[in-house]
Amino acid sequence: APLALHSMGLLGSKAFSQGPATLPLSDAGSHSVVTDSSVRPKWGLRIVCISDTHGNHRDVTVPEGDILIHAGDFTAYGKEAHAKDFNDWLGELPHRIKLVVVGNHENNAEWIGRVEDI
Repeated sequence: APLALHSMGLLGSKAFSQGPATLPLSDAGSHSVVTDSSVRPKWGLRIVCISDTHGNHRDVTVPEGDILIHAGDFTAYGKEAHAKDFNDWLGELPHRIKLVVVGNHENNAEWIGRVEDI
């Protein structure tokens, strides 16, 4: 089933101009983020949305923006090492605000109760 993406940044290999792009969910092995630099937000706020990086976050080229949202599944099978590396990677990104949503891969991880310590 395809995943419809509506955002200022998108995960996959296709750029967008206006409206959603549809990408196959099976493209999980080669993530890249592509934006059309001619598209500017009306109020001067750039929101970048990514998801389902499954431990491959360092392979993602994240566009500039004010807010970064990772909409879940940043680890592969909830591995704590992936969560720690993901957190370190987030700290390297320039976005002023970062919002991370726990996905099903993280929700049942043994470290979920210690997430603030990671």
